[in-house]
Amino acid sequence: GKVEVHYCRAADVSKPRGFPPGKVLLKQWKSVRVYPKE
Repeated sequence: GKVEVHYCRAADVSKPRGFPPGKVLLKQWKSVRVYPKE
């Protein structure tokens, strides 16, 4: 099935202190639903 992908400008991505590795906050974003290749 389809998956939802968020995308945004690099300026809208921040990593607050104390967040675990790989977790970020997005100030503004858009979403698209796409079929994964695999």
